[in-house]
Amino acid sequence: MDTSLWSAGQYTHFKIVFVSVIASIVLVAVGINARVPDSATASVETADVVVKAGKPKAYTDIGQASIR
Repeated sequence: MDTSLWSAGQYTHFKIVFVSVIASIVLVAVGINARVPDSATASVETADVVVKAGKPKAYTDIGQASIR
């Protein structure tokens, strides 16, 4: 049994390529079938929300002078 790809046989390289091709086909198939249907996005309602800016707030304060 070879543990290096440099000294591996032709059959080992074929198995690696075969598994990677099958995995990529499965990945593409899952990606194509994972779309959101159009009816799901049409039922989303949006509300008119207005956010007004207020005074700035300080969320943290350690009570020491800043050293720059």
